[in-house]
Amino acid sequence: MENTLSGDGEEIDAYVLGEFEPLDEYEGKVIGIIRRLDDNEDKLVVAKELNSYDKLQIAALTEFQERYFKSEIITFDYLKSSIRNTAKALIRRENELLVLEELVELI
Repeated sequence: MENTLSGDGEEIDAYVLGEFEPLDEYEGKVIGIIRRLDDNEDKLVVAKELNSYDKLQIAALTEFQERYFKSEIITFDYLKSSIRNTAKALIRRENELLVLEELVELI
């Protein structure tokens, strides 16, 4: 991904699922993150639609490369439920995302 920086100092890499021809560009939705526990570079998982692949499918489709690393797959569903269970509100202010752990009355 252009104009990004990963832990290895290079641009962030992404696995694009559901496409079977070589791509020069792609526009999709981030459906997960592969967090490498023994490396400094995580990978995004991208597809046309949210929730189009579950953790087992993502693991199977990325195993060709990820078998060399100890990693965990964090899916959009997990992130959504995790935020819902820990945050009471999300507020966007310009380029910031504020997470409130308890609701406050805004005047």
